[in-house]
Amino acid sequence: MGSYQKRIWRALAIHAAGALPAIAVIFVLAHQAPRLPLAVVLVGLTLAGALLLVSSLPWWRRIDEMEREVHTSCWYSGSLVGALAVLLWTMGLSAHTGAHRELALGAGLCFVAQSVVYLIFWAIRSSSLSSRAMAR
Repeated sequence: MGSYQKRIWRALAIHAAGALPAIAVIFVLAHQAPRLPLAVVLVGLTLAGALLLVSSLPWWRRIDEMEREVHTSCWYSGSLVGALAVLLWTMGLSAHTGAHRELALGAGLCFVAQSVVYLIFWAIRSSSLSSRAMAR
């Protein structure tokens, strides 16, 4: 195994060390949510999500540019298509059975949130690229 692969495996081990406890916390909070104050649940889920993201940074920084582009493109396309599929399936299920209206609403809100956050990141990135281009 080459040094590049060793670095990637080490980074993935770091990610797993942060991700596994974070996922456990997410499941415990989801299970205990009805018995806990809302603020505790929301703060706990936010911190667990932050740990998931931060623990992936060593891996992200060690992969090369081509791998980053592939992962970024796949994540964008996959999450967009997946969110749309869940939205449409839950809407169909809700319309057909009359049940699961909350699930359909949640899927719709997820799709809206993804779109809004995408637009925010796009605006930040495009403004930073245009300011760099103007500086040249």
